[in-house]
Amino acid sequence: MKVIVQKSEGKTGKGKFTIRLTTALRKIGVEVINDTNARGDIALHIGRVHYKSRCRRNVLRLGPAHVNSAQNYKKLNKEKYKSVKQVDAIVYQSKYSKKVCRYFIGKRDVPETIIFNGADPEAKCMAQMGDYKYNFIASTRKWIPQKRLEAIQNAFMDAEIANSTLFICGNTLNNRKYSTYSHGAIRYPGIVSDSALAGLYRRCNAMIHIPYLDACPNSVVEALVSGCPVITTDQGGTKELCGMESVVLKDKPYDFKPVNLEKPPKINVDDLARTIQIYARERLPFERRDLWIDNIAKQYLKFFKSIL
Repeated sequence: MKVIVQKSEGKTGKGKFTIRLTTALRKIGVEVINDTNARGDIALHIGRVHYKSRCRRNVLRLGPAHVNSAQNYKKLNKEKYKSVKQVDAIVYQSKYSKKVCRYFIGKRDVPETIIFNGADPEAKCMAQMGDYKYNFIASTRKWIPQKRLEAIQNAFMDAEIANSTLFICGNTLNNRKYSTYSHGAIRYPGIVSDSALAGLYRRCNAMIHIPYLDACPNSVVEALVSGCPVITTDQGGTKELCGMESVVLKDKPYDFKPVNLEKPPKINVDDLARTIQIYARERLPFERRDLWIDNIAKQYLKFFKSIL
């Protein structure tokens, strides 16, 4: 099978996933090329259709719909629907993603499937950092209000776990560096390399990921594949990734209407702090083979074959 995928620089979560997927598809015998003018069996479009392909079938990996009332969400979703109208099949990243896309973008009578994002269990890992006994991580590329950074910090401080630290990775939009408390510290390493993140996932007792209405975050998949449990909430698609190793907290139910994500609902910080305390223990091993990128690639290949 020949699959055409537009080349990605890998600077965003979407781009990193594209590189992982194409690498894994090649490992199982799929011919993947980046020449968008070439003929092939499948053209896999990531996010939107950016070119007119010469392939037998066009498949769109569709990201979540825009629901933020602080943006021009109607215009943004119309742009996505232009891509939906051009393809022969759609891959959604989660059940939530499928549902919210149907509400805000629309649907077509074409084959559809849900395939989670995946990560490499053998990803290059930088030497583990940190000198505290209990370690936690919260990571995203940019800490916009939807990600609820203040609640994470407050909950960690309220948990008062002796000999503990919280790594907050990504752009926090200010110059935070390091904060110490009687029980431990909060560190702000900023945007770190993939290998440094892999090292942190392998060291930390848990990841804290509580954005309102995330669809299928790569960071959570990476953490789970690394054996790091996740603390999240029950709204959006993140909960679909989590198994018995993780904890899913109650959040404000989403009614599938526009919502101002610049001012997300408040989360119960006391509940979050108590949950963080649960993970102040020896890390229990678990394995999430279902999220290994090689297994995700096999799901893509099976779907591709089903529509040819």
